Amino acid sequence: MAGTRTESVALLRAGGVTVWVGLHEAGSDVDRQAMIRFEKLVTGSFCYDEADFAAAIPLARLVDEAWLEPADLSTGVSVFDRLRGAPSRFIKTILIP
Repeated sequence: MAGTRTESVALLRAGGVTVWVGLHEAGSDVDRQAMIRFEKLVTGSFCYDEADFAAAIPLARLVDEAWLEPADLSTGVSVFDRLRGAPSRFIKTILIP
């Protein structure tokens, strides 16, 4: 994911903003001089607090199951490797223990 972060900054126009979501890797190699010179902004987003989960539980019943790809929890690593390599026709993959 570090490469994606690096590219997200490189592709920003002057004054642009990119939002980094997720905790995949600790470091990223970005051109800090270009960020300052061209006033590029990186902001982070982390969601899902207890209130978010409580609000999501009743909404989960409304999700169209055609959007979901169930997968066995034991295959989680290979599933996410596949998702990183190519888009899926599913909106969400659900890992089932």
